[in-house]
Formats: sequence, C-alpha cells, structure tokens
Amino acid sequence: MYKKFPAALQSPPPAGLNSGILVILDEEAEPSCCFGTCKSEQLPELPFPQNKNLKTSFKSYNGNGYYVT
Repeated sequence: MYKKFPAALQSPPPAGLNSGILVILDEEAEPSCCFGTCKSEQLPELPFPQNKNLKTSFKSYNGNGYYVT
C-alpha cells in the first residue's frame, strides 16, 4: 500500500490497543530480478514484511575475499 500511496506514510497509526501498521508482502509486491523471471531473496529497504521468515547475514571482506556470517 505504501509503495502505491506514499502519502499514506504521513498519517499517524491508529490509536488503541494492538494498533499499528502491519506490513504484509504479497506476491505482486515481492522483489524480483532478471526482468521478473526470478524472485529476489534480498529485501533492500524497510519496512520488513511481518508475514515472512527472515534470515539476516553480514558480508565482510577479510583481505582474501568476502565471507558471510
């Protein structure tokens, strides 16, 4: 919703118990590569979806090459 309607980000979340903004990533909004033929496994920006299991990794260079932790 926020990518299609960025002005909605300016509104405060609703007040009350258990209120807030739930971010769900649907099939239409999933990031892709290769002109849409492959789904990308990376999420380059916030917000992170709350209906997906996420795995974090850190890529660093140690002089001999890159490694992921």
